[in-house]
Amino acid sequence: MLDFLKRALRNPTPKLYGLDHAVLNIQLPPQTMWMNMGYWEHTDDFPEACEALLDQVLMTALSHETKSIRILDVGCGCGDQSLHLLKTLGRQTKSEVTDSQPNLRHRSVNSRSYSLPLLASYVGISLEPAQADLAQRRIQQVRNTSVPAKVFCADASVPSEWPAELSTIANGSSRDLRDETSWLLALDSLYHFRPSRAPLLSHAANLNFSFMAFDLLIREDARWWEKLLLRIICLGTNAPFGNFVTEGEYVNMLVGAGYSRESIEMKDISRFVFEPLARFMGERVQTGRDYGLAVKKYKVAGWVFGWWARGAVRGVVVVARK
Repeated sequence: MLDFLKRALRNPTPKLYGLDHAVLNIQLPPQTMWMNMGYWEHTDDFPEACEALLDQVLMTALSHETKSIRILDVGCGCGDQSLHLLKTLGRQTKSEVTDSQPNLRHRSVNSRSYSLPLLASYVGISLEPAQADLAQRRIQQVRNTSVPAKVFCADASVPSEWPAELSTIANGSSRDLRDETSWLLALDSLYHFRPSRAPLLSHAANLNFSFMAFDLLIREDARWWEKLLLRIICLGTNAPFGNFVTEGEYVNMLVGAGYSRESIEMKDISRFVFEPLARFMGERVQTGRDYGLAVKKYKVAGWVFGWWARGAVRGVVVVARK
């Protein structure tokens, strides 16, 4: 109380009104809670870019899939990608989508139009209890789908510690899988996994799951100082530095997990991810500052993405089929 009085006496005519009341005009709860790096080729809107990144993974992985699929989605966040999957793949007819510039590194794709398969079931995993709870509540509100869907709070990187119900669903013992294929989805999450993504990939391969992801690689000829700077960034973001491997090392990891080398595809989409995301972050930080919103941490994130855009880190769509 004494400190308050001292401040009041030093500033007897405080500024009562600025722009910080903008926070009172923000819609809560927000309509979307997306959080990934996004694919920005055709948009400058964050939720649209996040949705487009998921679409890039789906189109690359599922364009030739003929059976219905069940998806195990690790790092599913607050449910936006869960809802998008239910909306896009959970219909009674196949979904037609278009990929403007297919450019697979391990296999060419000639067609620009893709027919995506139907979703037979969906399971999401989030490490954060608040996010898992929000995601589960949101998918429970979906009324126009009959697709079984559930989100679990668990550490996806340690399959041996999954809850019994999650393990039962993952191993397929509760379903007839003759007319379905199983897919592990990891959208912009695996580089955070501790101690590494390898245990999850081995577990998925053992359960006959195909694999689709957006993930990060380090450039094959990265310089020593780039590796040092990346190591410092990893310390600040709680991402194990060992998860940043080269393309060759990543392919070898998938082969070691149980996927055939011939089944692996990689599509580099870095130029549609890092630079536009850094630009968006910079603009959002400036706008937030103008309106008195606390967004300082995203200034650092924007700098990191801008540095990655110069080539030390690559953003890739990865697919490995069983």
